[in-house]
Amino acid sequence: MTERQQRFIDEYLATGNASEAARRAGYSATHAAVIGAQNLIKLNKEIAERREKLELTRLLSLQEAQKHLADVVRGEVKETIVTQSGKKVKVPVREADRLRALDMYFKIQGSYREQVEVKLSGAEAFKQTLEKIWSES
Repeated sequence: MTERQQRFIDEYLATGNASEAARRAGYSATHAAVIGAQNLIKLNKEIAERREKLELTRLLSLQEAQKHLADVVRGEVKETIVTQSGKKVKVPVREADRLRALDMYFKIQGSYREQVEVKLSGAEAFKQTLEKIWSES
């Protein structure tokens, strides 16, 4: 693959427009539409691979999310507020946001268990009792 084709892939992934990507990669402006279409066909596999790599780097990992939430809970994450005098000050996030982060952290950890209440009819309860008695015999 040539350097110009690599630039084409970079520009195509940035713009989503083959003609524009061809122009930015250094191809002739008069033939950019044709060259862009040809490159999409020729470089389809490379474009897909590069797009997949980009997507993987953009995704937030579970560990990153947990670390950020832990930092918020500990008050290590600051937000900028503007005072009445117009001065910008960095302060820890609000207590309500820290509690929300703590809740999300524990949900990610699976610390909460959903309680389900099951109501049985009299006949179903009787049947289960009999089955229990028979299995013990």
